[in-house]
Amino acid sequence: MVNRDLGHTLRLIAKHGDEVFYEGEIAHAIVEDMRTHDGLIAEADLRGWRTTRNTPLWGTYRRYASRATGPPAAA
Repeated sequence: MVNRDLGHTLRLIAKHGDEVFYEGEIAHAIVEDMRTHDGLIAEADLRGWRTTRNTPLWGTYRRYASRATGPPAAA
């Protein structure tokens, strides 16, 4: 399976960092797709987004340790 769009996206991020996703070529493509398909994400949404790091949730299940990210509202 070949996914050229994903490959292009990952190369752009590798070359330009996360700003290409939130403010550059990828952001423009996302916003254009949202406009075309009546989506809810606008340029200001991407530009204003800030990531957060949360401590993973740890637990055990049948003697196996497991971890997971918290729910999106946990920030």
